[in-house]
Amino acid sequence: MSVIALADSGTLLGGAFREAASQVLPGVRLELLTADPEGTGRSTENGGEIGLVDALTAEALESVDLLVLIAGATGVESAIDLLPSGTPALLLTAAESSTSGVAAVAGVNDHVITDARIVRSPHAAVVALAHLVDALDQFGPSRVSASALLPVSIHNHSAGLDEFFEQTRAMLSFEQNVPTAVLGRQLAFDVLPLDGGSALDDELSEVLGHALGVSIQPLQGPVFHGTAISATFQLTEPADARLVTERLSESRVIEVAEDGAHLGSKEAAGRDEILVGEVRVSPDGSCRIWAVLDNLTRGGALNALELAEKIIAG
Repeated sequence: MSVIALADSGTLLGGAFREAASQVLPGVRLELLTADPEGTGRSTENGGEIGLVDALTAEALESVDLLVLIAGATGVESAIDLLPSGTPALLLTAAESSTSGVAAVAGVNDHVITDARIVRSPHAAVVALAHLVDALDQFGPSRVSASALLPVSIHNHSAGLDEFFEQTRAMLSFEQNVPTAVLGRQLAFDVLPLDGGSALDDELSEVLGHALGVSIQPLQGPVFHGTAISATFQLTEPADARLVTERLSESRVIEVAEDGAHLGSKEAAGRDEILVGEVRVSPDGSCRIWAVLDNLTRGGALNALELAEKIIAG
């Protein structure tokens, strides 16, 4: 039986990975590890059973086939250094992009993991856009420009969700002091630009093999869960909205919503698919698509688990 060691299982992404692992990889044993001395020995749900979190040490990693970590977390590099020679690591990207390893989206460019010791499951917005570009391949996309509206859960800790709730409550109660200790600023009832657009550009270009121009603007949205993408693709081959919609619906991870005109990020919560709403194609080949996905499932844990399956299979 193959063994995956999961660090940071108490984070939102770690929890989503833990919950989905038994369905995606039923024949794999998941061991929960932590570098935090205070977290060692804690009990948590694991594969439908209660398990203990062990210390992240070299000894604990001697018999594992893969180590899964949260990209951007402190101690990632030191954790990788503990791995036996030849044992691979998989990084899950939350809010902070990383340049470690090779970026891979399952079903799009997962061939790159063959000789890679460190594989990176990209940012949720990159996962979504990579699948959309891949589905539009026959229409020759030459450029993609997108705005990605990111939820509070992208920051990957429940304390942020709790503070966002308190911010919302305080605003509705007309209180003067809005809590910002965790999130750093007021996110309730506001949309804010985020840094990191160039990093997302680079990550999507890496996944797509630098085959087309990329421009992504990340925005912080006032929502708990669900990433929304407003993207424009420049197509070089003839197409119309019907053909594009048909092609999108053929993707294994894309579902065209029945009521696309009213598709919001909350519809994506807990879903495994990328949901596509309105599709418009202009005479000049400009194709506009509105899409939403759950950043913790399809945009996070599921992509990572599908990569993990391929890594373990060799």
